[in-house]
Amino acid sequence: MNILLKILPIILLIFLVTAACSSSPGELSQSQKRAIENFEFNGWNGETVSVSDFEGKIVVLDFWETWCGPCLSAFTVFNRVQNEYPDEIVFIAATAGFEDTADDALRFISETDYPFLFVDGYPLSHELNISGIPYKVIINRDGRVEHAQVGFRGHDGEYETLVGYIENL
Repeated sequence: MNILLKILPIILLIFLVTAACSSSPGELSQSQKRAIENFEFNGWNGETVSVSDFEGKIVVLDFWETWCGPCLSAFTVFNRVQNEYPDEIVFIAATAGFEDTADDALRFISETDYPFLFVDGYPLSHELNISGIPYKVIINRDGRVEHAQVGFRGHDGEYETLVGYIENL
């Protein structure tokens, strides 16, 4: 029993990372797209945040958790893109609600210096039935869902993809 408690988190992590790297979000339904476009997130600092708040900019809605290595690797790329294109793109970092508590998210936010909007993403994550992270949704300048993707494409792949959205959407 003791060994099971020690390896259970490892098994869960392997499952989630495998799901994130191997599954495809498929096409989002119209109702899922509307849910994303109209959702009001509760920010961890008490504010309310909506995708519609950022019309005219590319919005990356990223579902993540503090223990997810690929999620945290993506944050370094997001930070670079945010610094290079501050007037073109916004990152909304939404906790997925798989394992992290509010305390986990708040501790991470207080210990880092990322310029993202950190929000509680669990209600939307649950509604969308997200099963793997990182899970990114790209919203175009008109506030419409453009693309969804599970996984991390590596630093160069993520950077090129995001800059491509900035230049082409």
